[in-house]
Amino acid sequence: MTCQGGASHEISVLGCADKIIAQPSMKSFPQLLKMYPRFNNIPNAGSFDTVDVEHIMALKPDIVVASVTSLQGNKKIESLGIPVVTVSTGRANIDRLLREFKMMSEILGGAQKAEWGHYFITASGGINVSRSLKIERGAVGPEQVLVWNPDVIITRSDKDFQGKVNTIWDNQRLRGRNESMLVDRILQRCGFEVVSVCCKVGRVSKEVIGIKDQYKLGAPGSYEVMCNPVTQAEIMNDEGTEFNIVIGLCVGHDSLLLKHADAMSTVLIAKDKVLGHNPAAALRLSGSYYKELMHKQNKGAK
Repeated sequence: MTCQGGASHEISVLGCADKIIAQPSMKSFPQLLKMYPRFNNIPNAGSFDTVDVEHIMALKPDIVVASVTSLQGNKKIESLGIPVVTVSTGRANIDRLLREFKMMSEILGGAQKAEWGHYFITASGGINVSRSLKIERGAVGPEQVLVWNPDVIITRSDKDFQGKVNTIWDNQRLRGRNESMLVDRILQRCGFEVVSVCCKVGRVSKEVIGIKDQYKLGAPGSYEVMCNPVTQAEIMNDEGTEFNIVIGLCVGHDSLLLKHADAMSTVLIAKDKVLGHNPAAALRLSGSYYKELMHKQNKGAK
């Protein structure tokens, strides 16, 4: 059982949510409840220093995962003869967090020991395209990255691995994959102060607007998120930006951002993975490769 919300998150990311027999209320984490509906119905034995020791005794947990800050509550649980494992409650740096996840994996029987990174990605609404590859870590080359055509690349941060990452990014064929970063560098070198907002900031579940499983990119029932351009515009408004440059937002999403942004805005790059972010190519080829577009009729269109 857990006595702290962050502990439940860690255990869930490791693929062991079914091992939690009690935890504090998760009402503050609606997305977690959507991902793990059983959390709505499991007992609440308190949290931090306000634990219910009688309830905990009745549940007979093998261990209790609690916060390092809950000194009094942890002592109460230990006095019952129940082992207490403490986690960092948002106080850990990356290295400590990695050690903590490895520790929790061992405690939970090695479950998903090698795949906690995968669960980080999927729990955030992403799709881990590399999971199916039976290769050694770091063996992915520029050609495979081009085939995947990812929106985001997540890697390790240690120095030994960073050299391999730089080799990929220095490849000329991939220079166009990091358009936003290049624009950021150019603007800063020209003396501009740059504020960046990623397209997934403020993300919401696709179910919120009624998108059905058959229209998702992943497997049926998977959790996927969509952008929230309204929130992104509000963040830029709060930052007091004087001019906004939109790079790679989907058509429609860019319209919402332009509508809600206070500052003057422009679209530098329209998202179009089929044509390399160059939708004008379809118009230029309307007399040849895309000539069928000139002959299609949609009676419902005005």
